[in-house]
Amino acid sequence: MNLLLAKKADWRSFSEEQLMSTSRGQQIPADQRDLAIERQAKGNQFFCYIRGVIGTPCLALFLALIYWGAYAVIGGARLTFGKSLAVIAFTMVPGGIRELLGILILILKDPSTLGNPYNFVGSNPGAYMSMSDAKWLSALASSFDVFIIWSVVLTAIGFHCMDPKKLPMSKSAGIVVGVYLFFTLLGTTVAWVFS
Repeated sequence: MNLLLAKKADWRSFSEEQLMSTSRGQQIPADQRDLAIERQAKGNQFFCYIRGVIGTPCLALFLALIYWGAYAVIGGARLTFGKSLAVIAFTMVPGGIRELLGILILILKDPSTLGNPYNFVGSNPGAYMSMSDAKWLSALASSFDVFIIWSVVLTAIGFHCMDPKKLPMSKSAGIVVGVYLFFTLLGTTVAWVFS
């Protein structure tokens, strides 16, 4: 999906809207604005290519490491990194379904009507917010994604099944929700600081 998105999205319009919605973008002199927009458009497109090629494997490794540590330290589970990676690979299936829906949307929809190319599937409230809305609020709204919540539920079930004696379902769910809330608050804070 990301490779198709990198080719089809209107990165220039998105980058212009993104840049002009910040106070830093407002301060750029008019004669340098086109260059800044063009540079940001190329950067966004390049990031999309990189995310498409190595994003999912890197995310899987990172999440497997985080959950392996969280379940070992907080839950006392007897897990190996390989088992943690297996659970995470299983829990990434909803994200894959979201990507397949994204491909259909990219094929069927006019690229100029995508809005935010990083959040165009419409599976969370952040997809319906404009670039002029507060960045932290958009980041918070985007974290309540149907596919992310589905993955959180699958993560709790998967780790519970790996060590049911040490990880009753309530404990497994508590750990997953704790990690989810931590990263939601971290993302919201970062968006607030850099807006």
